[in-house]
Amino acid sequence: MGKDVIIHWYEVVDSTNRLAKEEAANASDSTVWAADMQTAGRGQRGNTWTSDRGKNLTFSCLIKPANLSPSRQFLISQATALGICAYLAEWGLAPQIKWPNDIYLGDKKICGILIEHSLTSERILSTVVGIGLNLSQTEFPASLPNPTSLRLALAEHFPDRPLPELDPKEELVSLLGHLHAFRSLIDTESGATALGTAYLDRLYRLGVSALYEDKTVTPPRRFTGRILGIDKRSCLRVLDEERGQERVFSFQEIAYLR
Repeated sequence: MGKDVIIHWYEVVDSTNRLAKEEAANASDSTVWAADMQTAGRGQRGNTWTSDRGKNLTFSCLIKPANLSPSRQFLISQATALGICAYLAEWGLAPQIKWPNDIYLGDKKICGILIEHSLTSERILSTVVGIGLNLSQTEFPASLPNPTSLRLALAEHFPDRPLPELDPKEELVSLLGHLHAFRSLIDTESGATALGTAYLDRLYRLGVSALYEDKTVTPPRRFTGRILGIDKRSCLRVLDEERGQERVFSFQEIAYLR
């Protein structure tokens, strides 16, 4: 993993993010809280994270940046998403990042990330990065629109390859190595630039015409658009092809439609 990491592993907890936030003050940088099962796992936008016991990776990692201003907090999101992509790429897959930080294989979601900061006006004191990565689960609730797992993806893309046994504890160690490698880039300007470039290379739907919903108006307006990139505030730049103008969206202001 590149450094000594303390991993607290539980059979069942309500939320690893809750544990991490409660223990952050007395925990060292890069400490991890992981569980075979979370009973109250959370995703973005207040959603719950559904996961079969012992079949996936559900964990939270504590980050205590040395000197990172709140205006640069998206670097943590980029580094986390890229670390997960690097882990999946080792399996021969081609993951993409759905802005801001969901991980997709094709049009299916394999991983969600929930990032919670403790900060002042001048710097980030600590960050808890919650990650839910589907490993071996093959059946999902009908309420989830487009889930997949590493096992399902490997079976689809490499049907002649024997499916590996996926031990969550072993896969966590492998994944943490990739996460630490990308996290090290946060601390320098050249590293931050490299993160931005790599993030765009993995950005889901970049340059592709697709259907979106503008949630800044009432009622929400559907439009055909093309993602152009990310602006300096980490907002999504989208060309509204129907109106011929560039739009900029903050988190929760735009919905991806098929």
